[in-house]
Amino acid sequence: MPDRDAYNQTIFSVLDRIKPGQMGKVVISRSHHVKIGRDFKVVSAMQVLRDAYPNCISFCFSFPREGIFFGSTPERLVSLHNGFVQTEALAGTIGRGDNMEEDRILAESLMDSHKEREEHSLVLEQILRKLNPVISNIQYPDTPQIMKLKNVQHLQTPISGDLKENETILDLVSRLHPTSAVAGTPTQEAMEVIHKMETHDRGWYSGPIGWLDEKGDGEFYVALRSALVKDEEAHVFSGGGIVSESHPDREWDETELKLQPILSALSGGQI
Repeated sequence: MPDRDAYNQTIFSVLDRIKPGQMGKVVISRSHHVKIGRDFKVVSAMQVLRDAYPNCISFCFSFPREGIFFGSTPERLVSLHNGFVQTEALAGTIGRGDNMEEDRILAESLMDSHKEREEHSLVLEQILRKLNPVISNIQYPDTPQIMKLKNVQHLQTPISGDLKENETILDLVSRLHPTSAVAGTPTQEAMEVIHKMETHDRGWYSGPIGWLDEKGDGEFYVALRSALVKDEEAHVFSGGGIVSESHPDREWDETELKLQPILSALSGGQI
């Protein structure tokens, strides 16, 4: 797990690589390690997540010898049902207020933030570019909406359209993953920076998780707000999109906010 100084250095190094027309955004993640007791119960941890984040998709995979990977993600990668495709751009984050008025002011500052809107529009543009060849009648609002979760607020733009090619949900996953919400833009260049800069292995974090049926329809989500539990240790992941206006202190605070749900669930699983 990088300490704050090491994290700051990483962000400054990434900012040096962001140049107009070359590199727009890179998503840098942190891995946080937590010791957990032998009597940890993932069912209890899942219950904490489901109660606190009813509008998120909670998931749990248990692999012999590999560990338990679980979490609660707000982000749909893509769904396909009878030729109708739904996805979303989800990027741009701020905390929640202590009361309704503070919450409203924070939401407004998120909408008004040039940095957060830029981060969001890079995700939106990349998704549209990747889907354009296979989707007709693409629809999305001109302005993002606010998705409110228990601990954070995000900018969200829903996107939908009709599939004009004979593709399955896995073909769409292959087109979209990784979005610039988890990698950056351009994708390949951003991933090269991530491989150089991140000292940990993301494992399944930020990967596509979901289901499909025999017709090739299904739904996939992005494995965020997640942890891998193995050998009485939890590896908890969170990340943030770095754009030209990013500042290390604010990025650290954002990743701290994103760690909260899973840290709270981990402690709940030991009760």
